[in-house]
Amino acid sequence: RPRVAYEKARSTGVYRMTFTRPDQTVSEVLFARNPDPTEGDLTPGGRDELTAALGNGDYVYISRGDTSGEDEEDIAEKKDYWIWLVAALLVLLATETYLARKFGHW
Repeated sequence: RPRVAYEKARSTGVYRMTFTRPDQTVSEVLFARNPDPTEGDLTPGGRDELTAALGNGDYVYISRGDTSGEDEEDIAEKKDYWIWLVAALLVLLATETYLARKFGHW
């Protein structure tokens, strides 16, 4: 079984290797070097983590999880209206089904 060996990839990313086989057909192999798992950590960081990563405290940190400082009017504006859309869709489908059964032709 043929085997291909290559030097270690120096940086993370997706690589493409093209080589010619003995029968003169060109083959292409895609491979990737995965980054350090800590680089892909998507847990939200706080003020201390951001200051350590950015090197300075020259930014404004707004926590989306804390709504204690918001007015009730601001919270009321954040309501989801998807339930009304689903209800309207169900009414439309029920009406369409009723009309199709009543006036449909065999």
